[in-house]
Amino acid sequence: SYHTPRTVVSALFAGLLTKVGIYALIRVMIMLMPVEREELSLLIAILGAATVLSGALGALAESDIRRVLGYTVISGIGSMLI
Repeated sequence: SYHTPRTVVSALFAGLLTKVGIYALIRVMIMLMPVEREELSLLIAILGAATVLSGALGALAESDIRRVLGYTVISGIGSMLI
């Protein structure tokens, strides 16, 4: 979805909204659900690693620069989850 809107909107999505979503997930897990965080931390790390790998492979497969940057943002989200 990062390659479809205009460049300014894509930059806003990549720079703010995805990072805020991960920040909110981490805050909720730490502050409100500490027991569940311990149970789900391994699963979240595995999903983050899969996201990093799929984002990197998607970026390598693309030739359009906007799509490459979109996959790079996806890979960054995975590294934040790890």
